[in-house]
Amino acid sequence: MSQAQMIRAMRISIFSGASSVVWQLVCSIQPLFNVFFQNYLGASAGQLGLLVTIIQLAGVFQILGIFLHGWIGRQKPIFIIGHVIHRSLTAIIAFVAFYVARGGSAERGVVIIILAMGVSWIFANSSSACWWSWVADLFPESMRGEFFMRRSSIIQIVNIAWFFVASTLLDIFPRESALVVFGVIISVGAVAGLLDILSQIVTPEILPETK
Repeated sequence: MSQAQMIRAMRISIFSGASSVVWQLVCSIQPLFNVFFQNYLGASAGQLGLLVTIIQLAGVFQILGIFLHGWIGRQKPIFIIGHVIHRSLTAIIAFVAFYVARGGSAERGVVIIILAMGVSWIFANSSSACWWSWVADLFPESMRGEFFMRRSSIIQIVNIAWFFVASTLLDIFPRESALVVFGVIISVGAVAGLLDILSQIVTPEILPETK
């Protein structure tokens, strides 16, 4: 890989990481999601615990990623396809927020989210290991640590800024509009999550014969 390609890959990786944290803050088990799930949909502690358990158990599907890599012999396609499906399914959380805001059943919304996120994280775990291997091949060990420290710093800044914006929006609007606000910020998170993955399509993959 040329120097220009590596620089572009690093920039894309930083952008994708920043987009990922925007998604993660509102579309995964984080404080804002938990407030939405329990306080506004009325999910019980047991239902939140069930969701967390399902997501944790989905981790066993990382083994499937090993078999997929061995069968296909590629890392990038497995990661891209698996994570596009994963992030697309989490957009259902935004749908539930708007659905309940318009008078839909909150109990049904809780069930839909549990099912959608369970399936979503199966796809995530089945393809996530391929990202680590793919990126490890892209960036030489001599500069990998420094790059990921810089990337992590930028991600933390975006995390703080997005948390502030999302929290402020929830405080500004009245409680009666909270579900709509959640629907908007979760939609933003879902779009950012997809951009995280789609932006990496142009990043090259070091194939075995070229290593």
